[in-house]
Amino acid sequence: MEYTKINNMSKTELVEELKLLNNEYKAFRESARSILAHQNFEKVASELFALCKKVTGATSGYVALLSSDGSENEVLFLDSGGLKCTVDENLPMPIRGLRETAYRSLKGVFDKG
Repeated sequence: MEYTKINNMSKTELVEELKLLNNEYKAFRESARSILAHQNFEKVASELFALCKKVTGATSGYVALLSSDGSENEVLFLDSGGLKCTVDENLPMPIRGLRETAYRSLKGVFDKG
């Protein structure tokens, strides 16, 4: 965070920002623990996904791997968040939308809706 932004924040805003940063730090720490504790990639991915959901407030999402030719995602698992899901995980998932943005920018992205 920029120093000038911090300077212009109220005490309440600073406290909220510190809470957010603390939650993110805890999620990073738990992520590292999960990676070190498990040999199973799917288990680690599932735990990391749960931590990301907690930090971002997401209710649904999925984890996928890029296909060997780089043209589409291969779904590892999908969490509908308890909502009815009509997505067929076995259908091709071309790289577009948020996925394209993530791959192009090499950063995580999410849509708060």
